[in-house]
Amino acid sequence: MKTNGGVWFISLFALFCVLIQSGTGHAYEISWSVIQHRVYESQAPVNRLVFEILDSGNYVDDINAVSGVVLKYPNGSEVDLSNFKFTPILDYYSAKFDRNADRYQFEWIFYPVRELSEFKADIESPLVTGTYTLDVSMANGEVLTTPVDFEILLDLPVISSRTFRI
Repeated sequence: MKTNGGVWFISLFALFCVLIQSGTGHAYEISWSVIQHRVYESQAPVNRLVFEILDSGNYVDDINAVSGVVLKYPNGSEVDLSNFKFTPILDYYSAKFDRNADRYQFEWIFYPVRELSEFKADIESPLVTGTYTLDVSMANGEVLTTPVDFEILLDLPVISSRTFRI
């Protein structure tokens, strides 16, 4: 009985390629999402959906990774959204001012630089309070779903930017 070594080699090579390919697939997840109600001094209020997507722990760096975005009211009907926009990967420098470091000496504490990106769309229909549902369709056919809580709609008083001093 004679075996063909070439067939075994090709079979093992094909299995190896399949295993390697399965390890390189996308593992998308929504890392953060929020509904914002903003009131600016110079314009009408803006309601906005903002979210971030990770791919295997790294921020997505291509707008084409997302093929569609649907936000649903707490009752399940769709919210009218503008076309979503993408902010490509940028360096985010986070810091805080520590006034308790010493009684007479204050200091800034700087955190390691992070790379992040975000997707956003203006909400063109009225907001209601409650838990919305965000469905993000990815280019690979995957649909990511997450709840987005919007607990209170509050218009804070506008403080003129002319009152700020550096």
